[in-house]
Amino acid sequence: MYLASNSIKPEIMKTNRALSLFNMLNAENRNIGCALIPSIDHVLNEDDFYKAPQIVENPIIEDISLDRINHELKKMK
Repeated sequence: MYLASNSIKPEIMKTNRALSLFNMLNAENRNIGCALIPSIDHVLNEDDFYKAPQIVENPIIEDISLDRINHELKKMK
């Protein structure tokens, strides 16, 4: 909800493409953020969220679940 209310659209892409795009936009002095998720070999689970309590307490993207993230990662494989 936070991102949508601020006209921010998250994009899910492969890490190498995301880093390339991040570097290009950053070089143009644009405001940009990046969240990198481990490769498909490391499927996220509930324990990963307990390792980073701030994610659970203050989620930026409330409407994206672990299932959706894992689904998107599997589509990229």
